[in-house]
Amino acid sequence: MAKVKSPLMSFSASGQIAKSLVFASWKGIADVRQYVIPANPKSADQVTQRGYLTAAVAAWHAFTRNVYDAAAFNILASLEASAMSGFNVFCKLVIAVLKSGETAYPCYSFAVITNTGGLLDFDIYTHTGLIMKYQIGLSPSVLGAAIALTEEGATGKYQKVGQAVVAGNDYYIKMHTTSGAVTAVSGIYKVRALA
Repeated sequence: MAKVKSPLMSFSASGQIAKSLVFASWKGIADVRQYVIPANPKSADQVTQRGYLTAAVAAWHAFTRNVYDAAAFNILASLEASAMSGFNVFCKLVIAVLKSGETAYPCYSFAVITNTGGLLDFDIYTHTGLIMKYQIGLSPSVLGAAIALTEEGATGKYQKVGQAVVAGNDYYIKMHTTSGAVTAVSGIYKVRALA
């Protein structure tokens, strides 16, 4: 990298000149380099990986997400070692599922139905016919044992009725599935228990 001061007799420059030089700034350092056409080898592995990413992005856009759903993937992202957005962690999960040969179905439209008197009832949607479970805890990084969810008919709507909670506490809920070659992808939902 060639560092430059006052490139092209100006205080800054960016972009390419005649497909020969490229002026840019990297971490506040002005530099100039040779123009290079980026390589784009379309190997089978690259095409497959790009297909996984395309499928993950399409899944993100295809499912109705409410305020809870958007926040759930951001909470899950906050547990990652590197800085990630909820969208990034969603794509990471879907790609991991697809690479393992399974089908990924996002959980979406989380809704709290009852939140009074020490009881919490909630609904979540995903693919129909799955064996859905959830974990609940007082911290997003420490969740309890898996508890079964009940599907309402064959609608893809899974619900929990009568989860005991303590008023005033924040609870974190994550969905799971154990249905063969299908994986439900879920963020971590946060609910404050009301009196």
